[in-house]
Amino acid sequence: MLRTLFGKASSRLAAVTQPQQRYLSLKRLGTTDPRMSQTVIFNNTVYISGQVDTTAEDVTGQTKIVLSKVDALLEEAGTSKSNLI
Repeated sequence: MLRTLFGKASSRLAAVTQPQQRYLSLKRLGTTDPRMSQTVIFNNTVYISGQVDTTAEDVTGQTKIVLSKVDALLEEAGTSKSNLI
């Protein structure tokens, strides 16, 4: 119970100043190492790691491959590019 400056108990003050418990949702996909995840879902927002391609010979090919990787990661997380912010 909290006390006011005058030493009297104040249940109203205690009710207002009690920390509220929030449960945050965190899910990691595409890894066995919790520090390095390809996809993280945090409070219904999907975050994906940087994607690169070193197999294509030109920027057009690299773009197509990277975007297909992004599509696959979003699909695994249960969403798509139509939901991007």
